[in-house]
Amino acid sequence: MFTLSRVAAPALALAVCLFGSAPASAESTVLSGMFDGSEPIMAALWSNYCSSSSSGYRQTDFTVSTNGNYSLQDAFDGLAYVGALNARTQVYEGSFDPAVPSQHAKYTSGDGYYSFKQGITYTLVVQDKCGNREGAWAVVLSGQGSVHSSNVVAVPNFTKGKFSSADPIMSFTWSMEGIPTRYKQSGPIRVSRTGTYYFGAIHLEGGGGMEVQIYTAPVNPSDQNANLVAQVPGGVPLQAGQDYYFVTHAYQEEEDGEYLYVLAPPTPLRINPGLSGTWYYPDTPGQGFFLTVYEKLNQVFLAWFTFTDNPAPDDEFGHRWMTAFGPFEGHSADLLIESTVGGAFNAAQPVPKQDVVGNMLLEFADCSSGQITYSWDGDESGSPPMSGVIPIRRHTDDSVALCESLYAGPGMPGPL
Repeated sequence: MFTLSRVAAPALALAVCLFGSAPASAESTVLSGMFDGSEPIMAALWSNYCSSSSSGYRQTDFTVSTNGNYSLQDAFDGLAYVGALNARTQVYEGSFDPAVPSQHAKYTSGDGYYSFKQGITYTLVVQDKCGNREGAWAVVLSGQGSVHSSNVVAVPNFTKGKFSSADPIMSFTWSMEGIPTRYKQSGPIRVSRTGTYYFGAIHLEGGGGMEVQIYTAPVNPSDQNANLVAQVPGGVPLQAGQDYYFVTHAYQEEEDGEYLYVLAPPTPLRINPGLSGTWYYPDTPGQGFFLTVYEKLNQVFLAWFTFTDNPAPDDEFGHRWMTAFGPFEGHSADLLIESTVGGAFNAAQPVPKQDVVGNMLLEFADCSSGQITYSWDGDESGSPPMSGVIPIRRHTDDSVALCESLYAGPGMPGPL
């Protein structure tokens, strides 16, 4: 999805900071995954403000390296207003049965911490809180030891650390009452792709707080607005190839302790019903494609209206009608091409003949453009084998906003 180094990209943008009541020298682990619409459905794990009584869920097993108390936080809490999937979570000690979600459920103690033991396998169930929508989920588990799971994702080094008396102090314009605060600066850092990167609610469990500012050059204490891109939490557009400097600071000077924040990259484009409609290549008038996306089936149907490469005079037999139907994954679909010939207008006889004559790769760059890479085997009319690439774009832009809304929001962190 993206890479990260001293000149590479942040991997996700939500902010969770751990101080105060968290265990001393806590380790923090980010677990994340994707909801793609194919999830099994179960009744709500617990009541919520949404009207949906059931929705999709994902589950993952995890273990801890050290006995002790651990906190569990929704890394996207507070990002629902920018398109984040709003999740509810439940931990199980023992088998998880979606038909009996209360069985083997494990709950926190009065201080909000789970007591986990080394050597025991726990199950984390994440459920879409407000209905079946696509998007990333991410949670942070923090405690005395590390957490091991197939859903653990790496976070870049600059997004975690500890404020101490050795850190420089500056009076940030945005800090509470202009109190001088400790800060750390990381950079230069580059993102691998252009888009909106998301930052969730930043908080400290002990009642304090911290902020992050992003600059295109090292911060100038005498002019904090110089080269400022954004103050987070929130969402901010970042450009690939641009150097950025992340300045992390506490609200109050005397605050020491560990922190972790997570940067959420933009969700990758995924084929969705907003792409349904008519598509064409402007350099070939009179030809084009009808596309229908069946989201629940995870299938697309495409009709290709074109001509033979050597049409007869007056176009008597030059039309070609081909179709393709098959599954999609992410922003692309690998489909077989079928040709239909031999029928008669508005008649049941003769029965048309339908044959597989090639294959195509349908790919979308965004909600307005894409391309079709085809390989054509030829047909009985004598058309020779052909292959090539056809750029495509929408015939109208009516559904662009719908398409963008169906996948907008923070994506999954990592891998680095």
